[in-house]
Amino acid sequence: MEVEEEDRLDTWVGDAKSAEEAGKVGTARAILAYTLRVFPDRKSIWQKAAELEKVHGTRESMLAVLSRAVHHCPQAEVLWLMSAKEQWLAGDVSGARKTLEEAFVANPESEQIWLAAVKLEAENGELEVARELLSRARKVADTERIWMKAAVFERQQGQITAALSLLDTALTKYPKFAKLYMIKGQIHQAKTDYIAARAAYTAGVKACPKEVTLWVLASRLEEADGKSIKARALLDKSRLVNPKNDILWAEAVGVEERSGGSAQAKTLLSRGTFTLLLFCL
Repeated sequence: MEVEEEDRLDTWVGDAKSAEEAGKVGTARAILAYTLRVFPDRKSIWQKAAELEKVHGTRESMLAVLSRAVHHCPQAEVLWLMSAKEQWLAGDVSGARKTLEEAFVANPESEQIWLAAVKLEAENGELEVARELLSRARKVADTERIWMKAAVFERQQGQITAALSLLDTALTKYPKFAKLYMIKGQIHQAKTDYIAARAAYTAGVKACPKEVTLWVLASRLEEADGKSIKARALLDKSRLVNPKNDILWAEAVGVEERSGGSAQAKTLLSRGTFTLLLFCL
C-alpha cells in the first residue's frame, strides 16, 4: 500500500529481508512468493527465494523453488548451477546430470554450464565422458577458460603431450590469455626442460607484460636453473613495466636473500618501500 509502482520490487525485497532477520520466515517466504508472481522473470528474486529455503527450509523445498526458477528464467545460468549442485550434494548424480543437460538446451554456449558438467563427470570417475564434454565444449562454446581447463584436465591425467598440444592451439586463438603461458611453462619446468619453459614464459611476458605472476614464474625458473643474475635482470625489467607492484619488489628482495646478498636485499627493500610510498602520495 502507498508504494509507487517503480519502487515495489525494492520495497518488497527489503520487507522480505527484514522479516527474515526478525525470524518471521513464513512472512519472508510469502512476500517473496508474491513478488515472484508479479516479477517472475527476475533471477535475483528467485535466487533469494532459493537461498531462503536453503537456510530455513529443506533441500526439497529449495529444489522446488529452483525448478520453477529455471522455467521462468531459462537463461539464468546461476539458477541451473545451484539446482545441479544441490542435487549432486544430495547424492543424486543422475538428477544433477539431467539438470545440466536441460541447461545445455537453454544455454548451449555457456562456459559455466559446460565446465560444471565436466567437473561432475570427472569427480564421479567418468573421465572419458569428461574428456568428450571438453572436446564438445571447445567446438560449441570455444572460450579461453574451456581450452585452459581442457589442458589442465589432460595434465592431471598424465597426458602431457595432449596437454601441450591443446595449449599450443589455444595460444594461437587466445595469445593474450596469460594462464596458458603459465601452464605451458610449468609443464616444461616440471620435466626440467628449462629451455622450453623459458620460451613459454618469455612469450608470455611479451604478450602480457602486465601479468605479474608470469614475471615471477620466469624469474623463479632462472633461479631453479642456477641463474640468479638472469632472475634479477628479469625482475628489474618487470618493475619498469609495473613500477607500482609490491609483489615484484618483494620477489626481487627474495632473490637477493636466496643468493646470499643480504646487504643488497636490504638496499632493494629500502628502494622498494620508498618507491611505493611515492606512488601512494
